[in-house]
Amino acid sequence: MDELEILLTRIKTNDPDLTSLNLVHSRLETEQLRRLCHSFRSNHTIIDLNLSSNRMENEVTKALGESIKRNDTLEELRLNKNSITNEGARYLSSGLIVNKKLKLLKLNENEIGSEGIKYLSISLQRNNTLEELGLNENPINKMSIKLLSESIKSSKTLKTLTLEENQLSRDEMKILSFALIENESIVEMSLENNRIDDESVKYLSQALIKNSTLKDLSLNNNRIGNKGAKYLSQIFTKNQILLELKLNQNKIGTDGAKLLAEGISKNHPLHKLGLNGNPIKNGGMKYLVNALIKNTQLESLGLSGTKITNEGAKYVKLLLTNNHTLQVLKMNNNKIGISGAKEIALGLAENHGLEVLALSGNQIKTEGFSSIAESLINNKTLKDIVLNGNQIDGKAMRDLHKLLKKNNVLRDLSLTGNKIGPKGMIQLQQALIANNSLEMIRLDWNKIGKMGVKHLCNGLVLNTKLKKLGLSGNKITTLGMGHLATALSTNCCLKKLALNGNNINDEGLKLLMMDGVKQNVSLTKLGLNGNKLTSKSLKWIVKALKVNSNLLEIWLDGNDIFDQNYGTEIERSLTINSLLKKGTKQLGNKDWENAKKTFEEIIELIPKGIKLELIKGGLCFARQEFKRAIKHYTRYISIIKNNFRVFWLRGMCYDCMKDEDEATNDFETVIDLNPNFAEKKKLSGINYGEIVDDEAEGMSKSSSIDEKNKSTNEIDSNSGSGNDSDYDFSEEDNSKSDSEDENDNERIVNKNITLEEENNKKNLNKNNNNTNNNNNNNNTNNNNNNEQNLNRHLDKKFFNKNYQNEKYQTNQALSLNNSNLRRSFEMERVKEKEKEKEREKEREKEKVKEKVKGNEKEKVKEREKEKEKEKEKENEKENEKEKEKIILNNNKEALTISIETENSDGTNKNSNSESSRTNENHLNQENEENDEKEPHLCVQCKKKAIYYCAECKVHFCEKHDKKIHRFGTLLNHKRILL
Repeated sequence: MDELEILLTRIKTNDPDLTSLNLVHSRLETEQLRRLCHSFRSNHTIIDLNLSSNRMENEVTKALGESIKRNDTLEELRLNKNSITNEGARYLSSGLIVNKKLKLLKLNENEIGSEGIKYLSISLQRNNTLEELGLNENPINKMSIKLLSESIKSSKTLKTLTLEENQLSRDEMKILSFALIENESIVEMSLENNRIDDESVKYLSQALIKNSTLKDLSLNNNRIGNKGAKYLSQIFTKNQILLELKLNQNKIGTDGAKLLAEGISKNHPLHKLGLNGNPIKNGGMKYLVNALIKNTQLESLGLSGTKITNEGAKYVKLLLTNNHTLQVLKMNNNKIGISGAKEIALGLAENHGLEVLALSGNQIKTEGFSSIAESLINNKTLKDIVLNGNQIDGKAMRDLHKLLKKNNVLRDLSLTGNKIGPKGMIQLQQALIANNSLEMIRLDWNKIGKMGVKHLCNGLVLNTKLKKLGLSGNKITTLGMGHLATALSTNCCLKKLALNGNNINDEGLKLLMMDGVKQNVSLTKLGLNGNKLTSKSLKWIVKALKVNSNLLEIWLDGNDIFDQNYGTEIERSLTINSLLKKGTKQLGNKDWENAKKTFEEIIELIPKGIKLELIKGGLCFARQEFKRAIKHYTRYISIIKNNFRVFWLRGMCYDCMKDEDEATNDFETVIDLNPNFAEKKKLSGINYGEIVDDEAEGMSKSSSIDEKNKSTNEIDSNSGSGNDSDYDFSEEDNSKSDSEDENDNERIVNKNITLEEENNKKNLNKNNNNTNNNNNNNNTNNNNNNEQNLNRHLDKKFFNKNYQNEKYQTNQALSLNNSNLRRSFEMERVKEKEKEKEREKEREKEKVKEKVKGNEKEKVKEREKEKEKEKEKENEKENEKEKEKIILNNNKEALTISIETENSDGTNKNSNSESSRTNENHLNQENEENDEKEPHLCVQCKKKAIYYCAECKVHFCEKHDKKIHRFGTLLNHKRILL
C-alpha cells in the first residue's frame, strides 16, 4: 500500500492542501485504519473527515477517540455505516469531552444502543462546540431517549438533530417533547420514517407552542391523520417561529387540509409546506387556496400525489391570479388533463411571482403544453418548468419555439419521457438559436434518433448559453455521435452531457472522444452508463484526455469494461485536470505560492504531450516569469485555438507586463469564444474603451497637430520592416510576423504623440499673453485637427484588430482539416453500410410486389396489344398526311394563302414573346424593390444579411457566416448569396 504511506506522510507533515479527506469504501484493514486514525493526533490542517462504510472495530475507534482529544482543527466527522458498538461510542465520547473544535458528528446506521447513548449524552453535556448530531437507524429505545433528552435540555450549542428510522412511538415522543420545551438551541429536527401518530403529535405540538427556537420540522412517512393536523394547526396560532413544516406521505385528508388552512390563513410566517402523498383531493385544495389568498408569507407548496383533478386546477388558477408571493409549486403525479392545464395557463398569464412549476406525471398532452407556452410568453418570473411524462409530441415544439423567441427568463426545462421524436427537433433547433437564456434542457427517453440529434446539434453550434443537456435513452447511433462530436468541437458553454442507455458502441465513442471531447474546452461531466462499450473504447478515452484539460468526471457503469491499466490512466488524467482547474483559479487570484505548488505537483504526474505546454506555462506564470509563460501558451494555442481559458491566461500575462494592446486582443478573443466566461471574469485588467478614452484626452490637449500628422505619415510609410519581437517561436514565426509589425507601428505612433504633447505644452505656456480672439481661432482649428487625427488613429487600430481576427479564423479552420477528413471518411463508410441495407430491403419489397401482380405471360400479352394499337394510330396518321399532300398539289392558291397566314402568325408570336419579356422585367423590378424595402437581417448581430443557410434555415452576415460555418460538416452547408 504505497498510496497509504504517501497519505500518512502528508497527514503527519501537515500538508496545507490537505484540508478535507474522503475515504468512503476504502477497503482498508483494521491495522491500516488504526494507523490512519493515529496519524490525526499531530495533524493541524484537516477540517473535514469522512470514514463511512469501513467497518471500524473497537481498536480503530479507540485510536480515533485519542486523536480527537489532541486534534485542534477537525470540525466535521462522518462515521456512517461502520458497525460502531457501545464501546466505540464510549471511546468517541471521551474525545468529545476534551475536543473544542468539532461541530458535526454523523453516526447513522450503526449499532449504538442505550449504553452508547449514555456516554454520548454525558459528552454533550460537557461539550460546548457540537452543532449537528446524526443518530439515524440505531437501536434506540425508551431508555436511550431519556438519556438523550437530558443532554438536549442542557445543551446550548446543538442546532440540528436527526433521529430518522428509529421506531419512535408515543412514549419516546412524550419524553422528547418535554426536552424541547426547555431547549433553547435546536433549530432543525428530522423525525422521518418513525411510528409517530396523532397522539404523539399532540405532545409535540404542545412543546412547539412553548418552544422559541425550532424553525424546521420534518415528519415525513409517519402515521399522522386528520386529528394530528388539528393539533398542528394550533401551532400556527401561538408559535411565530416555525418556518418549514414537512408532512409528506402521511394520512391527512380533506378535513385535515381544512384545519391546516385555518391556521395558515392567519398569515403565519411559514415559508415551506409539504403535503405530498396525502389524499387531500379537490376539496382540500379549495380550502388551502382560500387560505393562501390571505397569506402573504408562504413561498413553497408541495402537492404531488394528492389526487387533484381538473376541478382542483381551477382553484390553482385562483391561487396564481391572487397570490404573488408563492415561488415554488409542485403538483406531480396527479390527474390533471388538458382542461386543467388550460386553467393553470390562465393563472400563469396573470401571475408575477412563481419561479418553479412541476407538473410531471399528469395528462397534459400537446394541447395543454401549447396553452401553457402561450401564457408564458410575457411572463418574467418563471425560471424552471418540469413536464416529464405528459405525452407531449413533436408538434408542441412549435409553441416552444414561439415561447423561447420572446421569453428571456426561462432557465431550466425538463421534458423527459415524452414523445417528441426527430420531427420536433427541427423546431427545437430554431428555438435554441433564437433563445439566449435557457441553461438546462432534459430530453431523455424521447426517441429522438440520429436525425433528431442532427437538428439539435445544429442549434447547439449557434447557442451560447446551454450548460446541461440530457439525451439518455434516445437510440443515438454512430451517425448521431458524429453530429454530437461536431457540436462539441465548436461549443464552448456545455458543461454536463448525459448519454446513458443509448446502445453506443466503440465506433461511436471513438467519434465522440477523438473529434468532439478532444477539442472541447468546456465539458466537465460526461455520462455513458448502460451502453455497449468494451475495453477497446478506453483507448480512445485516454487519447482524448491527453489533450483535453477540462473534463473532470466520466461515468461508465453498466458497460463490459475490464481493464485496470487504462482505468488507472483515466483516473490520473482526470486528477490532472482537477489540479489544473485549481491552479488556474489560483493564478486568476494571483496566489503565486499555492499555484506554484499545484503546477509542480502536476508536472510529476503528466507525460509528454501538448498539455505539458499548458502546465509549463502555468508554472512560469506562478513564478512570475511572464515571457516564458507567454511562449508556452502560444505554442499551445497554435494547436488548440478555441480554448478561451488559455487566451485569458495569456492576456493576464500581458496585463502583468503592462502590454495593453496584446492584452486587449486576447481578452477580445475570450469574449468572442465564450461571452459567459468573460462576464464572470469581467476582464478587470484591461478595458479597450478606457484605453481609447485616455488616448483621446491626451490628444485633445495638444496644439500643433499638423506637425504630428506629418510625423505619423512618415512613420507609417517607413514602418514596413518593424522591430523584431522579444521571443523567437519556431512554430509561429510565419503566422505572427504581420501582426507583430503592426503592433510595433502603433507603439511608435503612441510614443511620438506623447513627445509632441510635451513640446506643445511648452509652446502653450510661452503664448499665454496672446489676445482672446487668437486663442479662440486656434482652439477651433485645434479641435477639428484633433478629431481628424483621433479618427485616423482609431481606424488603424480597428483595422489591425479585424485583420488579426480574420487570420485567426483561417488558421483555426486549417488546423481542423485533418480531423474533419477523418470524420468525413468514417461518416461516409457508415452511410454506405446503411445505404446497402436499404437497397436490400427495397429489392425484397420489389420481389413481393411482382408475386402479387400476377403471371408474366399476361403482362406480355398486354404489351403486344398496346404495340398493335400504336401501329394502327401511326398508319392513320400517314394516310392523313398523304391526303394533305394531294390537296396541296391541286390547290396552289390555297398554299399561298396558308403561307401568308403563317407569316402573320409568326409576327403575332414575336409580339407576344416581347410582351411576356416586359412583364417578366416588371416583376423582377418589383421583387428587387420589395427586397430593398424589407432586407433580411442576420441572426447574431441584426445587421443586413448576405447569405442564407438552407440547412440552418437562418440568414447571416459575412462575418458570422465565416465564424459559424468553419468547423466539420458545417463547411458543407449550402449557402445562398442574397
